[in-house]
Amino acid sequence: MAFALMDEEYAYVRHLRKGLHALQKIEPGFFSPIETIFFGCPDFRRLWDILNHQAHLCGCGEIQNLPVHLPLWHGGVARLDPDSELNIVPGSSEVFWAEAKAAMDLTGIKQVLALTHFPCGWARERGVKPEALLRSHEIGFKRLQAYAEDRGIIVYPTVHVAYGDLAPGGNKTYLADFDKALLRAA
Repeated sequence: MAFALMDEEYAYVRHLRKGLHALQKIEPGFFSPIETIFFGCPDFRRLWDILNHQAHLCGCGEIQNLPVHLPLWHGGVARLDPDSELNIVPGSSEVFWAEAKAAMDLTGIKQVLALTHFPCGWARERGVKPEALLRSHEIGFKRLQAYAEDRGIIVYPTVHVAYGDLAPGGNKTYLADFDKALLRAA
């Protein structure tokens, strides 16, 4: 299975960025260089690149300086959507949800990055289209946000895109604005 960004994914990300302005590029220093819970995917092809990029965006420099707690699941935050096609075992979203709540409650960490990425091999293998992946990401993010709000935790919805040769500058992380994305209409 190829793990390069496919034309359909590239067109969708471009539409979100250029057409809807629903993905905003994150500049270095946007995130606080504090302890962070990183809900993402364990894809070894992407994880270290993503974490290195996060260290840069937090102003930590190198990955070894990034104070991060890593609850990881294939499909990332989208797996917190009970109706997501990414959950192949019925009810598995609630197992991930229990782990997500425990990560926030047990660590006392006040900054959370809720991430999905393109391309996502887990989504491709299950025939989940980019629109559906991002819709599930939105639902997972909103679950995290609602739980975190009363605890003084800030949750950022992020999307990492591994452009490869399709765009100058390689890989980028964006802040998702789900209100602009009009995802339910997609």
